Amino acid sequence: MRFPLVILLVLLSLHGYSQNLDNYIQVISNTSLNFSLNTVAKIEADQTISNALTLQLSSKDKNREVYARVSSVTSPSGFTLTSPYPVKLLFVSHNSSNVSNLVSTALQLTNTDQRLFSQKKLNSDVQFIYSLIFAATNWSYPPGNYSFTILYTLTPP
Repeated sequence: MRFPLVILLVLLSLHGYSQNLDNYIQVISNTSLNFSLNTVAKIEADQTISNALTLQLSSKDKNREVYARVSSVTSPSGFTLTSPYPVKLLFVSHNSSNVSNLVSTALQLTNTDQRLFSQKKLNSDVQFIYSLIFAATNWSYPPGNYSFTILYTLTPP
């Protein structure tokens, strides 16, 4: 008997202005952010949504850092997920000439802020594209629906 493991990643794609129109971050979903793990092969291997989302930001006043974390999780009744979570962000590309401290390997998300990159002030919007990975659970999660909310933060260093 097969039990599907359905993963729903909740992404708030609202305009999130951390300071004002000169200093903001916006998360844009480029595709559906759902994983449906309904075969043995999918449960035992990482699943990737390529180019899943774009972080668009502006940093015209000061240098900024961008962080990500899982802010909330839901899971089947009776099962409690703990950090770190099986959700990873993988950097794909950017159009910035002033980026530093860029994490270019797959970053497994936790319930605490993790820096994705630092951005020096600039006079135009920049975009960072990320793939989304659901790491293999290897049968450690019971069948059911799971959702993860990822929170992105733009802050001064």
